[in-house]
Amino acid sequence: MTKAKVAVVGYGTIGQRLADGVARQKDMELIGVSDVAPTLAVRALKEKGMPYDLYCAIPDNIPLLENAG
Repeated sequence: MTKAKVAVVGYGTIGQRLADGVARQKDMELIGVSDVAPTLAVRALKEKGMPYDLYCAIPDNIPLLENAG
């Protein structure tokens, strides 16, 4: 059986719960999380050691995320 591949769009309150939940499922694979800016939740994700691949949903905002680390 193949795993369902899941990407989470937005890493706010709901996105955090979705990402953590999907990452724990044996029948799902978390591909990554996308957001538009280095929000407080995204900065906290970095402090956790960036356990998920992070993608920028708006290409013009890539420097914002890169500058935030």
